[in-house]
Amino acid sequence: MKKDLLLGLILLMFAIGAKAQTADTITDIWWNDNDNGTEIFSAPQEFPSFPGGISELGKYLSEHLAYPEEAIEAGIVGRVFIGFWVMKDGSLDHFKVLQSLGYGCDEAALEVIKGMPKWSPAMNRDVPIDYRYTLPVNFKLGEKDDVGELITCVEVMPKFPGGVQSLTEFITANLSYPQEAKEAGIEGRVFVSFIVERDGSLSSIQLLRGIGYGCDEEAMAVVKKMPKWTPATQRGKPVRMEYLLPIIFKLENENKN
Repeated sequence: MKKDLLLGLILLMFAIGAKAQTADTITDIWWNDNDNGTEIFSAPQEFPSFPGGISELGKYLSEHLAYPEEAIEAGIVGRVFIGFWVMKDGSLDHFKVLQSLGYGCDEAALEVIKGMPKWSPAMNRDVPIDYRYTLPVNFKLGEKDDVGELITCVEVMPKFPGGVQSLTEFITANLSYPQEAKEAGIEGRVFVSFIVERDGSLSSIQLLRGIGYGCDEEAMAVVKKMPKWTPATQRGKPVRMEYLLPIIFKLENENKN
């Protein structure tokens, strides 16, 4: 029996750096090993981008990503997180599966990203730089909820009031590094998902991946404090869209044991 398949891209809000009231920082180090030996910039002047922007990236995935038959038959849904470097010349390299789904989904996600054209590289002080990027690819069997269709690929993405810079400032002002985590030397990423509703309100706020020691609760609390966003739009109309926000907890050297 055929199933209606919905291949979705949940675009990651990335490179969100924030300072708590202590000297501890939250930065965008996506995985721990600096496997290509280049300098890591936590907040570049310009982020790398797919040719044509977010909407074209969504179209590319829709046209080139296939839902593995093995995953369909097993009813597998979820996200594959792929990390890679956008190099100075826009080429992609050093691919890594950061979070696996299995059943052929990891391979399908890797294949489609490895086949992408060159991106516009990140810029720092007007100079192209190598930059780490994390892209979550969502595998979901088509369905509708009680409130209406949940769109996973849109023409205009939802955004925090004022954009990325304002989101960074909001996190800076509202997020604290939990004392328990500092004392235990805990670092890592907390992934929080939510739906940006048609009116910009946030609903279905969920912890997707945590690191414990109070960091999960702190990240969830900050998201719950957020004001209404500008909703995603499709064909000029506001639509509901699921969004994924990673918040990175990293201690500065002097705070490590």
